[in-house]
Amino acid sequence: MELSKTKMLAAAYADLLKKYPVLLKKMPLAIGIYEQILAVVHDRALVAYALGKHTRSGTYLKALSIGGSRFNLDGSESGEVSEIHQAHANVRIAELNARDLAKKAAKKLSKAKPDAKRIDPATAPVVVQKPAVMVTIKKRRVIV
Repeated sequence: MELSKTKMLAAAYADLLKKYPVLLKKMPLAIGIYEQILAVVHDRALVAYALGKHTRSGTYLKALSIGGSRFNLDGSESGEVSEIHQAHANVRIAELNARDLAKKAAKKLSKAKPDAKRIDPATAPVVVQKPAVMVTIKKRRVIV
């Protein structure tokens, strides 16, 4: 039985986690870590998969939002997390939280009884939100 490419990448990523505590602990990674990992594994698909899994995790984003040191693959320090990267991490965390809340609300609605009272849009109270603030981070606009 052959494994799919995704399963093979996931298995190789699991091996990387065992070998490098920086990845396992979801510590903020050094700028240029791609080249460091590529020098070790020689597989661009695996590096892209590993960095994607690592940098999209909530634990990693929380570590970035706190700030502090960035780390090389060997665990040595390599600079500090900038305020811009901290702000971006906070925005991503807010997006993930909003997505999770939306999923929970949709699940709750799908489990609702058919005879349950529904809100009529015509009589529903109007909720006014504060206007969003636009911030530019490295030529990307982020709504805060």
